[in-house]
Amino acid sequence: MPETISNTQSQQLTTSDDGLNIKPVLQPESHFVIQNNNLTITQQNSFGPLSPTQFRTTSKITFTGNKKIYALCKGQVLLQPNTENTSKVNLILKPFNQPIKDISIKFIIYRGLEKSDFINNNLIFGDENTGTDFIKHIWKEFNQFYSSENTNELAPPFAANYIGFPTTTNPQTDTSKLIDSFFYKLSETTLNPTTELPEEPSEKAFELPIIKRGAWIGNANSDVGIDIVLNNGEYYIENDTNPFQLDLAFARSSDYKLDTANGTTDFQKKLIRESCTQFIDLVAFYGLHANGAGKLFVDENTTPLTSKEDIYNMLLGFYNKNTQYIYLQSNRQRSYNFYGNYEHSVGNTNNIKIGTDSNTLTETIFGNNQWPIHKVENNSSLYIQLTTDNNNEVALYTKLGNLISSHENNFVRNNNILEDSSNSTTVDINYTKPVGFSFNTFLTNTVCSLIQLIYEGKKLIVSEYLEPPTDPNADPIIPNTFYLKDIDDIFGLLDAVPFVATKNENELPSIMEHNLQIINFPNTVHNSDIGVVKTNRIEDIIYNVEGFPTNRVTYETTLENGKQNINLLLKTTTNVIDNRSARTIQFDNSQKNYYEPLLPYYISNEIFDDNGTPIMGLTLELEDEKIPSKIIVGITSSENQKLKDIISTFNLTNIKLFFNPFKDDLEDLTTLKKDSKYNIHTLGIIGENNNGVLNLYYPNDDILIYTIDNFILFSYMYSKYVIETKKIDKIYSNNTKSLWQNIQQ
Repeated sequence: MPETISNTQSQQLTTSDDGLNIKPVLQPESHFVIQNNNLTITQQNSFGPLSPTQFRTTSKITFTGNKKIYALCKGQVLLQPNTENTSKVNLILKPFNQPIKDISIKFIIYRGLEKSDFINNNLIFGDENTGTDFIKHIWKEFNQFYSSENTNELAPPFAANYIGFPTTTNPQTDTSKLIDSFFYKLSETTLNPTTELPEEPSEKAFELPIIKRGAWIGNANSDVGIDIVLNNGEYYIENDTNPFQLDLAFARSSDYKLDTANGTTDFQKKLIRESCTQFIDLVAFYGLHANGAGKLFVDENTTPLTSKEDIYNMLLGFYNKNTQYIYLQSNRQRSYNFYGNYEHSVGNTNNIKIGTDSNTLTETIFGNNQWPIHKVENNSSLYIQLTTDNNNEVALYTKLGNLISSHENNFVRNNNILEDSSNSTTVDINYTKPVGFSFNTFLTNTVCSLIQLIYEGKKLIVSEYLEPPTDPNADPIIPNTFYLKDIDDIFGLLDAVPFVATKNENELPSIMEHNLQIINFPNTVHNSDIGVVKTNRIEDIIYNVEGFPTNRVTYETTLENGKQNINLLLKTTTNVIDNRSARTIQFDNSQKNYYEPLLPYYISNEIFDDNGTPIMGLTLELEDEKIPSKIIVGITSSENQKLKDIISTFNLTNIKLFFNPFKDDLEDLTTLKKDSKYNIHTLGIIGENNNGVLNLYYPNDDILIYTIDNFILFSYMYSKYVIETKKIDKIYSNNTKSLWQNIQQ
């Protein structure tokens, strides 16, 4: 029977700010991970900083006797040993369906389940009628698979390595292997030289099973640890300098703590601290259900808990049941003040004011014990002020949380965030206006929760890298410095490697960055519309008229949320939400199948002349003729490799593309539309070196990037073989088509 939502709940599914903002309320739906009754999380076992050097990621639940353990959501299961106790195992659940829409979870780690519920002498325990829900399920699938095979051979022993557990035939001795690689393996066979029969490599000879939400997956005795790991994307970074990785060593720990002692340099210690933002508290996760619209299933009950009281009562034994966490992302997707650019002023290192009332805020430093997550206790409301330089693009976006200050679709900007500088005698204009949030409460108790914010409040300055002089007595050379533009903070993923495997050389991957970023889009009233976007990197192959290939790389933004300046008399920015996902793409030269944006976007051509060189210009269009809310950057694979070579040469991390205007003035187009102009940029990269110093680097040979509309930026070779697209016959004359054919030669 379908579940229904009560009238009280349905009235709370949206919130509004004087009719200007209508946004959906979270509707979490998940299962409580453990059999309910007399559960405890002590202060020492709670999520959060233990000291300036250690941060606990594992919420450790203690109890008496044995407890059933349940799947928090539907997901895929990987089993691993527990390093500290050979009679226990750890289970990694990768969500198939996200239990909370606005929180992308990569893994839920269960630490300390009883091994005997899963494995007996390297074989899977039980059968279709014996064991936990998980065991019965995978035995049923195993038997169905072999009963459907057209063979007279008996089914092989159901080995533990079929669900990822190491055995003598698959020992998994490399604990630096990333967890993701087990979930994204590509099935393949090789020929056994002895038997001359095809077989899978032992490390890939399994297909990880999927289990439904609420399934009984195992038992725990006395305690169990739970980690919730956030998802930044289905990729890893080549030669990542961060000592912390989501690898088998992490997966097998019985009780994990981030420890700066694992870093050998100050910058590595800083990166370890930054890693705490990859995790959220289990108690806060369940606290988010207590909003009147959440559903929390408990034990084997088929009716979920929905009231604030019932859900809060589930958390009573947990020390941090009244804690609120603030996550604050800033420039270049780093945490607030990662680069030291958000301190109040010279001599004042404070960078935030915080309190329960907009008129009584206390100045302090963001974070607790030097870790970049800020905690407050039992506050039903919270106000913050952040440092700012008052530039015209200052904005704050609430990814998760209930804003109670004036805002625009969760964006706080312009007069809603900046103090009136004319009142500088009465207010400190180094800070924003107070921005307020509310939390779910039951009686006098504030339920454990979290807010996730993205803030761009100060322009970041970067210097161009210069080789040290060979003559120690030479006069110092002062490098060029730049304020980073909006677009310089967007496109990364250059050194990202996808976990999604490709099967052949013509199948190329795409990668999506899940962390959001604020971006401004130009509009027809000479100011900006605002949005938050994810970014993609898409590889493709384009063929010329003679069938020769050019490999290309496209970077694009995909809109998650936006706010327009509405003017009914003018064209407005589209609010189309993209749904592109990471995948592989098959290319061949018999059809036009290179990269194109998803509808309603399409690319049009506009040929122009650059000092005697005909350029195949590209513009980004929309079917409804609105203004795009998407930025695309296209270069060839060889140009992309030049940038990647810089990364490896200087051991850089957290890379972003940098666009340096090649000329101050826009050049007139000499072909086609006389009122159009184009601009050229030289392309570089910005990254952090081994000491954490942020610099700008260029390749030895300039990469020139053209743009006509500031929505799509492209190199000469990227656009050269793009054929005319939608509406070409209506726009271009035969003479123009002849010019296009000349470009292809």
